Amino acid sequence: MSTIVRAVAVIVTAFAMLGSASGLSVANTDPLAGKTYKEASSIVAGWNATPVINTVVGDHLSTDQCMVVTSQKSHRQIDGAQQTVFLLNLYCNDGVAKAGTPGNSAVSPQAKLSAKNAKTGEWCSQPAQATNDKCAEFCSNHDGLCTVTF
Repeated sequence: MSTIVRAVAVIVTAFAMLGSASGLSVANTDPLAGKTYKEASSIVAGWNATPVINTVVGDHLSTDQCMVVTSQKSHRQIDGAQQTVFLLNLYCNDGVAKAGTPGNSAVSPQAKLSAKNAKTGEWCSQPAQATNDKCAEFCSNHDGLCTVTF
């Protein structure tokens, strides 16, 4: 009898672990992941919180251009007052690896986002987009991707 109970417990545990693991990998609920540090900092400030760089991988980009890989909400005490902070883990290599330059694999989600942003920057750089508010916002948040000044 106890052998059957143990076997059932092992099976139930295995299914529970599989269900939770697949649930974690299906959707990334981190609202800051995939944003540049500049974009994420602005969003965090809008939440009346403070962005704090937690970790940095790479050194080929300026901090504002680094990609937020993950973030975590936390709290700290300063002068007796509790302050909300977001710990940001940054990736600061180029969006896509090139000969002699480290970066993401061309098939990774980060490289695909980098390629999409490059295309958007190219499109927004066209003279016909000079009055496009969306392009102005994009270009102000993606230094170096647009060749026009809004």
